[in-house]
Amino acid sequence: MFRIPSALRRPLAVAGAAFLGLAAAVVIGGSPASAHHSTVVGAAECDTNTGEYVVNWTVTSDAPPQADHYKFYEVIARQWVGEQVTEVQVPNIAVTEDFPHATNEALKSGEIRYAGNTTQLRLQVKAKWNNGYKETDWRGQTLKLSGDCKPDMPKPHAEANSDCENLVITLSNKADATKAATFVVKGDKGFEKEVTIAKDGEPVTVTIPKAEAGNVTVTEKGTKDWSEKFSWKDPGNCGVPEGTYEATCDSLTFRGENPADGVEVKVTFTPNEGEAVTRTLKPGTEMEPVVFEGKDGLKVTVSSEGAEDQVIDYDAEKPKECDEDTPTLPVTGSNAGAIAGGAGGLLVVGAAVFFFARRRRLRFTA
Repeated sequence: MFRIPSALRRPLAVAGAAFLGLAAAVVIGGSPASAHHSTVVGAAECDTNTGEYVVNWTVTSDAPPQADHYKFYEVIARQWVGEQVTEVQVPNIAVTEDFPHATNEALKSGEIRYAGNTTQLRLQVKAKWNNGYKETDWRGQTLKLSGDCKPDMPKPHAEANSDCENLVITLSNKADATKAATFVVKGDKGFEKEVTIAKDGEPVTVTIPKAEAGNVTVTEKGTKDWSEKFSWKDPGNCGVPEGTYEATCDSLTFRGENPADGVEVKVTFTPNEGEAVTRTLKPGTEMEPVVFEGKDGLKVTVSSEGAEDQVIDYDAEKPKECDEDTPTLPVTGSNAGAIAGGAGGLLVVGAAVFFFARRRRLRFTA
């Protein structure tokens, strides 16, 4: 067995005691530092209704049971807008004299709002606990923001064109819109219509008769100081080419005229038997008549671009007396000539009235 010489026992005992004391001091003195700790966490979101950043800060504290409350003895909160830095206040997170905050419970700042052009936020704290321990290093977090938080907004657009009968307004919500657009189209003669277009919706047209389109205002409910004004304007060439046809016992005749403000139109007359005839009717001119021999069963189709075909049935249009035998008038005595003359005059007048009554109008379209 190995024995320590008696001369060494005392020095070794002193050294061992010193070592144990030092170890105990390290354990006792170091444990508070490792057990006390605060953490800062921040979160930011863009509120697209207002165009502001909504920020919430949370501070948590860890400490041994004997340190059940803490306070902040230093706080720094800053906001950056580009290179410009501003000191700001954070609710609930401030320097105090007492120890108002319970350890191991999350401390929340509550909602804080910052302008949408904010590019950075930072919160730093130093905490002290009621057992006397305090942090010497800053605890904190920096939030990097884009600086382009903007409210959801419609991007209204309106344009108008006039045709010969209507004012046509085309409404659209531009491609960069972030919100639906609600348009109100109102005229000074009673016309009013509301149209909503989604942020990615297709354009919508609103047609207003020219009689109601003297002064029309377009507004968008969610866009301040935006409006457009329109009114119907004569686009020109609004005259309507028209034609007539006349059916007699011998023929079916078509005539036409085009007003000076009309549009050149090409009209084709196609009989059910025989060759078609085409006429070009220029503005301010009359058409050379188109005549077809009046035959039983004749039908003529009138065609012009942009209009439905019109079929004229000769048998249905010709005067009824064309199918009747001319009666022989019983004439006697010296007055027979005068009577015959008078009767002939009545027949002429009657035929003329009937003839014009049988006229029909045709409408040509360019």
